[in-house]
Amino acid sequence: MPIILRPRVARCLQRRGIDPADLDALAQLSPRRLMDIPGFGRRSLNALRKHLLSHGRDFAELDSPHLAITTPEQARAAWLSAVADRDRAVQAVREARELWRRLECEATLQKRKAAQSC
Repeated sequence: MPIILRPRVARCLQRRGIDPADLDALAQLSPRRLMDIPGFGRRSLNALRKHLLSHGRDFAELDSPHLAITTPEQARAAWLSAVADRDRAVQAVREARELWRRLECEATLQKRKAAQSC
């Protein structure tokens, strides 16, 4: 049984000149463009996506990573990936800080040697 589009979502689309009954047109819309519609937020976007999925369609362009997540397993995998990305970023910052300190120490030693040789 197809999901019925919420009236608020339909009104937001109609105000922008988009026919809520035209599934092909809805599927061609960009989620980012939809989020620019006043009064059209994440809940409206999720409701519209569920509506499209219930009719065997989806957005042609999933420009938002959270839209690609439809199952708890995908959500967990995305979370683990984000944690791993964060950990890699933290490690890169630590390595950069250590390199900066080492270079700073070498520069200080070179300055001292240059001052002693004069």
